[in-house]
Amino acid sequence: APIDRLLLETPAEINLADSLDALRETTNHSIDATDYTAFLTALSKLHDPINQFFDDVMVMCDDERVRENRIAILSHIHGLFSVVADIARLNER
Repeated sequence: APIDRLLLETPAEINLADSLDALRETTNHSIDATDYTAFLTALSKLHDPINQFFDDVMVMCDDERVRENRIAILSHIHGLFSVVADIARLNER
């Protein structure tokens, strides 16, 4: 689902959405060039915005539209990481 910028309420979610937008060109180029190191390096820039998002934002809020929009942000992040890795397997030994 697309991220609806009109539903972004907190500075943390706005910052995370902006950070995702800022990485789009770099990540697309890195994948096209099969430069996975550059791709993952670009994704590492999401570390602080993601942490701030989870510190400051209640994803499962009462407003259904805002909640779905916040889930869309997280889905976009999952989609980016899934391009090169199955993050569900990180806890496997």
